Amino acid sequence: MQLLEVWIMAGSIIWLILYGMSIGQRRKVVWLFLLLGVVAHLLIDGWRWQMIPAYVGIGLLSLMQWAKIAPRVWRILLSVLLVLLLLIGGLLSVLLPVYKLPVPTGSYQVGVQQYQLEDLDREDEITADQDDHRRIAVKVWYPSNARLKDRLTNYPPDYAAAFLANQGMPGFIGSHFQRVRTHSGWDLPMADIDRAPVLIWSHGLMWNSTLYLSMIEELVSKGFVIVAPDHTYECPLTIIDNQPVPSARQYFEEMADANWDRVHRLQDSILATDDPDLQRDLTKTIQRELPYQESLDRWTRDLIVVVDDIIQKTESNHPVFSNVDATQLGLCGHSWGGAAAVNAAVHDGRFKSVSNLDGAVWADVMSDSLAIPMMTLYAERDYDSFFTPNFIVNEVIARNANIELQIAGADHASFGDLNYWSPIRGLTQTGTISPQRMTKMVAELLQSFYIDAVAGSSDELDEMIGSGLYPEITILE
Repeated sequence: MQLLEVWIMAGSIIWLILYGMSIGQRRKVVWLFLLLGVVAHLLIDGWRWQMIPAYVGIGLLSLMQWAKIAPRVWRILLSVLLVLLLLIGGLLSVLLPVYKLPVPTGSYQVGVQQYQLEDLDREDEITADQDDHRRIAVKVWYPSNARLKDRLTNYPPDYAAAFLANQGMPGFIGSHFQRVRTHSGWDLPMADIDRAPVLIWSHGLMWNSTLYLSMIEELVSKGFVIVAPDHTYECPLTIIDNQPVPSARQYFEEMADANWDRVHRLQDSILATDDPDLQRDLTKTIQRELPYQESLDRWTRDLIVVVDDIIQKTESNHPVFSNVDATQLGLCGHSWGGAAAVNAAVHDGRFKSVSNLDGAVWADVMSDSLAIPMMTLYAERDYDSFFTPNFIVNEVIARNANIELQIAGADHASFGDLNYWSPIRGLTQTGTISPQRMTKMVAELLQSFYIDAVAGSSDELDEMIGSGLYPEITILE
């Protein structure tokens, strides 16, 4: 709860106690202070729907303050109703809070810019105009030494509502996210860093790049530049030509068209055998039968277009990209974005490292090889009974370091900011691990792995894992 909300709740409880004790004069003073708190809350914080029961309760409280309610039974009933209203408002405010993102620990401030790319080699498959081409909104977060004056809100208008609607929940539930402040500032000057490292970040299916801001800000504060495209039509909402563009049902209907009973039988057969050749053959069969490759190729092409643009910008006098090292590009993705990242790294040799955050690699890459170091981070699961293609795919394609780590207490959505949304972890499917610890751990893993990949060593990652500071991390063999 925010400070003024605590003021309102505490004042209401004190007033109720005085009401029960029939102390009139002090109760009037408390009511005035309570009213002052409500006015300050509405003017400074603004109202939010979680507090509506408490607002109704304060209206009831005011009625009880000034109306003469003689029968004792009515006084008791109204007091019980007031307690219930305050309790409901308080619980909603705690369980769906105006959360705080962790303060980045690095020495740099975080600047952010947004731009748009157009791929003239691809038609837009959704719009009716055949002359339209694939357009991608891209955000870049970068280090700055400028003073951060105006902290941006976490989500642009309607982003949270679109995300929740795609999860089958009412969009208004996330209306309070507009009050969450980031540690990023719009269009700050780039820090004077020679050859800043770059990570290209690919979000999960029906997520947006802004859903990873806690990790992104932490990495940027350490000197990284993060470039993150929103994969158009396969995220809840993006902004193209200053207009909101929602997800496209057509793509998801295509991806759902599979013989799932057969897929599940094949997965069970893989788990039941120790024959590596049979496991590889069955995994290839699943990859061919699942209708995922078109989407993964589309995302892969998005990432390659972003790389082309970065290289072009480094050769110009761009205020951000003229300071980056386009020869040392890292690639990172979560979930579907993790699979796309691996697919892109296999087919484009300009990356120096690839990190997959709990993404199942359904891309048809087993006939290819990956020459750069790869790190895969997994949520905590029983992998004797839970099938993922990664163990088989990674072993086949890896020609360099292949690091696979499991994080105890993490769930699939823990690799983003959903774990800050509510302390009810079942609601956000974010496991039991502390969100602040998850942010710090994953950001440090990504940083250490990137440094090692560029240096051609494993010193940073070995030191981090061997330090004992993160007992949640298990190396998977």
